[in-house]
Amino acid sequence: MSLWIKLDVNTAKDAVVAELTDTQFRAFIYTIAEAKQLRNGGVFKSVTHLKHCLGPRLGRAVDNLLKVGLLKVCEGGVVEVSNYSRYQVDPLSGKRQQSWRARNRGGITETDALEGEGEKKEKENPLYLPKKTWDSTRTGSPTSVSDIILRRKA
Repeated sequence: MSLWIKLDVNTAKDAVVAELTDTQFRAFIYTIAEAKQLRNGGVFKSVTHLKHCLGPRLGRAVDNLLKVGLLKVCEGGVVEVSNYSRYQVDPLSGKRQQSWRARNRGGITETDALEGEGEKKEKENPLYLPKKTWDSTRTGSPTSVSDIILRRKA
């Protein structure tokens, strides 16, 4: 399963982010990605934990990210990505998406209750086209592409 992070196209133009070196910017992006992968809401157990997650090269940038305010140390020494919940999708969206897919699996019809009547009604799902049925009166074999091209030249 692929996980995605949300990134504004103007992130690199932000006043704080623009001052970062390439390594610091990469460390910040990797921090967001690691937080997403850990599914921890943008919180790490400690500065040491975050540095360990990023590895020795990018871990050196953590102190500067703390200094400029992209990361902050909270109560108990936990490290939080600033504004993480504002930009990243909430943890329940995956469950909502899975339940939607389960309801619409197959894509042909969806059963809905009519308001006030309690009856069930079949309605077509607009996201899926109806299955094509081949005309049973067709005979012969399909025409090859080369025959069609030769016919056009003649």
